[in-house]
Amino acid sequence: MKSASAPDSLPADGIDTVAASLAALRPPWRLRVNHNHATLVSLRGDQHQRTVSVHADLLADPAFIAVLPQWVASNGKVGGSVVQAALRIVQERMHASRRVNERTALPPWEPLGSVLNLDAMYSRLHGDWFAHTPKPAIAWSRAVDPGRQLTHIRFGCYRSGVQARISLHPRLHQPWVARVFVEFVVFHELCHHTQACRPMRGETAHSARFRQWERRYPHFVLASAWERAYLPELLAGTTPVLAGISSRTR
Repeated sequence: MKSASAPDSLPADGIDTVAASLAALRPPWRLRVNHNHATLVSLRGDQHQRTVSVHADLLADPAFIAVLPQWVASNGKVGGSVVQAALRIVQERMHASRRVNERTALPPWEPLGSVLNLDAMYSRLHGDWFAHTPKPAIAWSRAVDPGRQLTHIRFGCYRSGVQARISLHPRLHQPWVARVFVEFVVFHELCHHTQACRPMRGETAHSARFRQWERRYPHFVLASAWERAYLPELLAGTTPVLAGISSRTR
């Protein structure tokens, strides 16, 4: 299905014009229009037949169309900056469309809302699933600049020891964030706590045993899918345009 933000396709006569300009090169090139999400433009062929494969959305960019014959004839040495700019625009549009589709496909989920009783959530999770272990402390980590773009984010951190402690990233403490995802992060860190309480020699942090425990969280699939769909906003510190507000999942 074509997203609403996708560009209008180049008319057939426009595609014919692009194909003719490539065929006029020496040696001639054949145009192939693709809808590939991995490789948007490529040059292939041998002395008998040469083909340039171009994603349909690139053919809606006049600057790209204008430079394409020179770029092909020079084997990518001329017009590269224009081609790269066009590629970035199409890739960003694809990523945005993919996120919309991922969010639309999510099952119903409940946002945190204006008030989160972290202690109550934590006590319930610990009591229901980890009562066989001592209860570590839990707190929010030091706040970061709300508008700061992050390249990576560690949602939770577990520190073992006499005073075991779980820290949660403050960007999880926002009204639009899914309750099941915050619960899952806490559950994940409690799995690390269980590892520390029941150590196995040579075990890695995310071992097969750990992954088996982690998947016991009742909303594991939803929480994992939600993270993939909304990670860009958590990294950017922004509020999403499309935040799912649905029925309770517990």
